[in-house]
Amino acid sequence: MGSEETATGIKAETNTVRQTASLANSQNDSSIASGTTAATAKEEVSNLIFDCERLAIYHAIRRDFLDKWQRIGNFLVVLSGTAAFAALSVKWNMDWLALVPALFGLASLVFDFSGKARIHENVYRRLCALRGSILADESAERKIGKWQEVIHEIYADEASVYRALDAWAHNLACDGRGETEYKLKIPWTHLLFKNIWPFWSANYVGK
Repeated sequence: MGSEETATGIKAETNTVRQTASLANSQNDSSIASGTTAATAKEEVSNLIFDCERLAIYHAIRRDFLDKWQRIGNFLVVLSGTAAFAALSVKWNMDWLALVPALFGLASLVFDFSGKARIHENVYRRLCALRGSILADESAERKIGKWQEVIHEIYADEASVYRALDAWAHNLACDGRGETEYKLKIPWTHLLFKNIWPFWSANYVGK
């Protein structure tokens, strides 16, 4: 899957675009300092909820992608072990096809699609639970430090991050909120390989 990179860096990049407009009016004025603080706290809670939504989408997509390849691998292993498959290899004089079951089984073992999918499923559930806890807490604005600690604990358990996929998850979360002005521009080639190549050096900016 590539070198380890936590989602914290991705969060900083994608959320910068989303936060810019909402914090642009925070010019200092001592007469409205308390109001500004309250507004900033609300923005921080909103951004934490957005992070939960974005990351939940990301991990759901990764889980489904890995589960799909696990099912495909299982299907091909079973298919390659049938008598019909063996008959075709003899008919076409392709003895090397006898290696197919072993190759697919080895790929499933080495890449551990199912195990990685379960990791993403676990992180997805934790993010959904965290989002629900924040939304249900009427005093969430006074517990920002607590929520940040929890979400950073989740970051620590994350696998390698695929930046194009994370940016796409950001856009999907923006669509869900009706905040299309914060969407990121992603090259179509990056979207095509978003689940395969990490694109660690990519820099996705607002549209």
